[in-house]
Amino acid sequence: MENIEKVLDYLSKAKLFYVTTVDENIPKCRPFGYAKEFDGKIYFVTGTYKEIYKQLMKNPKIEICASNGGTFLRYYGDAVFVDDEKIVETALNDMPYLKKVYNAETGKKLQAFYIDSGVVEIRTPFDIKETFNL
Repeated sequence: MENIEKVLDYLSKAKLFYVTTVDENIPKCRPFGYAKEFDGKIYFVTGTYKEIYKQLMKNPKIEICASNGGTFLRYYGDAVFVDDEKIVETALNDMPYLKKVYNAETGKKLQAFYIDSGVVEIRTPFDIKETFNL
């Protein structure tokens, strides 16, 4: 299994994962549930009106944490935002309820991002089982 597939499989099995950013000097964590591979990168989406977007624009440092059984995954690096309608449209089609929020009428925009220079750790509470760059 390729490393990207390994991370996507882990996040999919966890169903819910947590994304942490930094707001000034305070960590901020929130649940996410969507990740998808495009062109060899794992993409996530968020609204440009949300605090996470503003925080990542100021400081791109990001960490994702998920738990699945007796292990947990950490995936960290720098968030890079991209303007790619294909990714956004796919996300909206995968999660149609978001179309009520992100549309021309509301003016709210969904933005795609990936983690650059990413490091993945698959861990137990006591040690690191596997580490790789993504």
